[in-house]
Amino acid sequence: MRYRLGKLDIRKLKMLINVIMLNRQKNKEINNKNLIDFITRKKEEMEEVKQESLVLNDKILVIISCHTEGRLRFNAINSIMNYLIKLDNIEIVMVNSSNLPLSDIIKKTYINNYIKYFEIANDNYYGFSKWYYGLINIDYSLYKFVTFINDSILIHNNISHFFDYTRVKNVDLFGYNDSNQIRYHYQSYLFSIKTTCIENFIRLLNKYKYLIHSYQDVVNYYELNMIDYFESKDCFLKLTDFESQNGKNIFFTNDVLYMKLRNEGYIPLTKLKRIIA
Repeated sequence: MRYRLGKLDIRKLKMLINVIMLNRQKNKEINNKNLIDFITRKKEEMEEVKQESLVLNDKILVIISCHTEGRLRFNAINSIMNYLIKLDNIEIVMVNSSNLPLSDIIKKTYINNYIKYFEIANDNYYGFSKWYYGLINIDYSLYKFVTFINDSILIHNNISHFFDYTRVKNVDLFGYNDSNQIRYHYQSYLFSIKTTCIENFIRLLNKYKYLIHSYQDVVNYYELNMIDYFESKDCFLKLTDFESQNGKNIFFTNDVLYMKLRNEGYIPLTKLKRIIA
């Protein structure tokens, strides 16, 4: 037997739909206002941090882990180096995978821009072992901070603000953005560690190294647990303040917020997986 909606039922249904649509519109307006407020505050904050950073001369060591297996990874390194070489008070170490056709081109192209270039066999640690190799082959105590970056990103705008914040915030661990997908953490494509706390990072690597067999293992054991190894920490973009970002990855599952922040210059990069997908 089919149930027919009466006039009263239809009226109630219309009222319910109107309430839902009104709430959606209100939430959209609130989210837009929150984003506008965020952008206004962030612009002011970035200018203040920039001015504070000008009086600081802390030298930063940058270790880049790369795997130049093809043109896309090659372009990623070029984009990263294009912006890094414009920065003051940093020195660059590159750790690449060995026996790749484009590795020698990278080595020769930036021979005047890095202080050390290494090639090691690729493994299952997705860049973390390359960062470790760079650490044990350089005297990082000569620097105030070590910044770690990998070639999973294409940089298309200035990233000097990240280094300004690293110096001014002066915390043990400084990430680019946070996330609460799975659990609260900082994403690991770009982060800085105070050199006095590098041993904490090495302790993390050693604790889980026998459990790493895949990319997801690297995320689960290294990326997600990293913040637990540092007493003081902060990040440039606190994305978890946005309700729409709850439980999401900014690069893949929240395009509305991602594109707005990218267009404003707060996320000046693209994940290679967005291009490959």
